[in-house]
Amino acid sequence: EEGKCRNSLGRQPYLGLVGALQFGVFLPARGSRTLHILVGRTEREPAGYRRHLRALRRKFFANEGVDREFGRLEESWRRMLGRVSLRSPDPEVDRVYNVWLKYQQHNTARFIRALDQIGYRDILQDMLGICSFNPEYVREHLPTVLNHQLRDGRAIRQFFRYPNTNAPNDERMYADSPLWIADTLVTYLQE
Repeated sequence: EEGKCRNSLGRQPYLGLVGALQFGVFLPARGSRTLHILVGRTEREPAGYRRHLRALRRKFFANEGVDREFGRLEESWRRMLGRVSLRSPDPEVDRVYNVWLKYQQHNTARFIRALDQIGYRDILQDMLGICSFNPEYVREHLPTVLNHQLRDGRAIRQFFRYPNTNAPNDERMYADSPLWIADTLVTYLQE
C-alpha cells in the first residue's frame, strides 16, 4: 500500500511467521558490497530478544563469524554427503541419490518441520530418511518427538515446538503415528 515497510511486528495468522526486509544500498559503477543478513527466530519479550540478538551479533558479525560459520556449514555438508553413497551405471541416478535427495530430506526435516506445529508421524518419517547420513540430527530431535507419545503407546497427531505458543497440541489419534517410532528408532540404532 505504501511502497515501503513500516517496522511493524508482523502478523502470525497461521502460527507461521512471514517477514519482509527493506533497505537501501548505493553502489557506484563497478562497485560491490557484501551484505550479511541473519534470519531466524528469537524471544518475543524485548529483554529476551535483545540479549539473544547481542549474542548472535557477537557470533556472526564479529571476527569474521559469517565466514567461519559458512566454513563449518560446508564441512558438515561434506561429511553428510560422504557418509553413504551410491555408484551405479548412471551418473544422474548417483547425483540424485548422493546429493539432491539428501539435501531435500535434510532441509525438509530442518525447515519445513521447524514451523510452530509439528506433525508427529511427519517428523518421524523425516528422521527415518536422514538416519543414514545425519544421525546427529536424529539424536538431538528424537527425544522431543518421543516425549509426545502417550503412556498407552498411542501418539498425538501434532505438537507445538515452541513453548510460549499458548495453543493446545492436536491430540487426535491417528492409527499409524506410533508405528513410525519403531522403524525410526531401529534404523537410527543400526546406523
